[in-house]
Formats: sequence, structure tokens, C-alpha cells
Amino acid sequence: VEGTALVRRTPFVFIGNGDYKAEGLDVGSRTSIDAGRLTIYVAPEAGRFDLIGLSLRALAGRLTPDVKLEEFAATAVTIEIAAPRIDAAIDGELVRVRAPLTCVIRPGALRTLVPRA
Repeated sequence: VEGTALVRRTPFVFIGNGDYKAEGLDVGSRTSIDAGRLTIYVAPEAGRFDLIGLSLRALAGRLTPDVKLEEFAATAVTIEIAAPRIDAAIDGELVRVRAPLTCVIRPGALRTLVPRA
């Protein structure tokens, strides 16, 4: 993350554009899309039951320091894994990608066309 190596064993990594809400009924909604950074969540050393509990506590708005969830913000992140390929969900589509996986934010790179008023 931003050139700093972090070693984590985790069942999932979430990387999204902008800032996200991690708790409450609107968990996963974005508070900003133009922050110019990625939000990264990992659940280090979490097992299946930990993930279920984590999900329930997030929905209930009860994430506390003892919960196995870490959040990072960065403009670039590289995920290195032991396997040469991994399944990833990208914009809701399941795809197989080669390791390492690098995500970089490019603020203002997407141009859109809208109809005239």
C-alpha cells in the first residue's frame, strides 16, 4: 500500500474507488466517489464464522477495535498471492486474473457524455 509492504493472511480483500461506509444499514455505500483514493478493507486471520460475525456487526453498526477488519486508503495497491491466478469480482463480474493484482486510482480519468439540458 503506497509503497509499504503489509503482510496479511485474509479470506478477502475489498478495494473500491472513494470512501465507503463500513457500518450501519447502508454499509457499502459510498460517501464520496471523487476522493482521489482507493479504500482497501481486509479481515486478517478471519475464518468463516468470523466473517459472518463481522457482517452482522457491521450491519448493526457495532464494529469495535477487537473486530478483525482493517481499513487503508491509498492511491495504489498491489496484491501478491502464492497462486499464479485468482478469481476476483470486478464491478460485479467474476473474472480470473493473474497475480500480482495492481489497482491504481486515476482521478478525473473517466469522461462522461450527458445530454444537453
